[in-house]
Amino acid sequence: MLIQEPPTNHGFLHGAIFQTNDAEGMRALLKSKGVTVPEKVTKDAAGNLGFDVTDPSGFNLEIVQFLPNSLTGKSRGKDMPADRIADHIDHIGLLVNDRDESTKWYADNFGFVKEGDGSKMVIGSGPDRFELGVDKKNRTIDRYHVKDHLCLSVPDVPKVTAELNAKPQAKNYRTIESHQLPNGKHVDELYGPFGNRIELMEPPKPGTSDTSDTGA
Repeated sequence: MLIQEPPTNHGFLHGAIFQTNDAEGMRALLKSKGVTVPEKVTKDAAGNLGFDVTDPSGFNLEIVQFLPNSLTGKSRGKDMPADRIADHIDHIGLLVNDRDESTKWYADNFGFVKEGDGSKMVIGSGPDRFELGVDKKNRTIDRYHVKDHLCLSVPDVPKVTAELNAKPQAKNYRTIESHQLPNGKHVDELYGPFGNRIELMEPPKPGTSDTSDTGA
C-alpha cells in the first residue's frame, strides 16, 4: 500500500504488519505483558480483524488476522505474475532509537529471536526476519530512506540487477548499487521514484554468518 504523508520518526515506511491466527488472543497476550493495546480488535475495510500497537521508537505496528471471506482472503495469490523478480520478502528494516531496548521489547512481547550480528531478529520458525537499524548519523530525510527499507530475497542478485538495468525505464532512476558481503552473498540496492531503498539479497548461505550491513 502506498500512502502519501509527511515523514515522521519512522521515515517513509508507514507501518509494519504482523500476521496472527488469533487477533483477540494476541491482543490479550500483549495487554498481559503491559503493552498498550485497544480495548478490542476491529474489522478493517478489507474485512480482516486486527489492532495497532506502537513500539518503543514510535513505529506503528498492525497486528492482523486475515479472514478467509475478506477481500484479502478471496484475492490471495491471484495477482502474482510469474515473472516477478522475487516471491519472498526476506525482511523489512526499521530505524530504531535504541537497538538493545527494541530487541528486548520484540523478544519479550512477540518472541522474536536475535540472530547473527544482532541487527536482525527471526520471526517464528519460518524464513521471515526483522531488521532493527540504528544510525550514528543525523536523522535527516535521506537517512530515513536508507534505514527504513524493504528487502527482497533473490536467488541470483547479479542476474536480476542486469535484467533491471536492461529495462528502458532504468535510465530514469538512480543507479543500482552493488555489494558483496564477506560471506560471498550479493546485496544490491535500488531506489524507487521517491528515494525509498529496496534491497535485493541472496538467501543465507549454509554455514555462514549472515548480515545485510552494507555500511549505509
